[in-house]
Amino acid sequence: MRYAMLMCVVMAAFSFSGGAGAGLEGESAPPTKLSPEEAGARYGQAYGAGRLCKGFEVLPEAEKLAATFKGEQLSTFKQAAARVVQAWQNTTNCQDGPNICMRSHLASCYEAMREIGPKGIRYPGLIGSTTD
Repeated sequence: MRYAMLMCVVMAAFSFSGGAGAGLEGESAPPTKLSPEEAGARYGQAYGAGRLCKGFEVLPEAEKLAATFKGEQLSTFKQAAARVVQAWQNTTNCQDGPNICMRSHLASCYEAMREIGPKGIRYPGLIGSTTD
């Protein structure tokens, strides 16, 4: 069961193109045009974090990102977003005890803010803090 929880966190935080090693400090700025798969995953990450992370909100930039796709690309975008939102939702079904669940959520929330927060390293501006 611990493996399943770990996979939820890993999937939510690192399921995007580029993997876990990409987007580290000092690397180039985030891409301005994302593929439908990557954009959908980032959109799903924003909505997952917005639903499950205390003090997080989805910013209007997320809806602007969604509006850039039409037709088949929109379908790909929606499928990727749904997978990531489901991964976030699955973390609420934790069976490994409250401490593991809490650490899983905190790690996922931290990664979301680091990647897509106002100063995000992957695609900034999709989520923000309600306490700012």
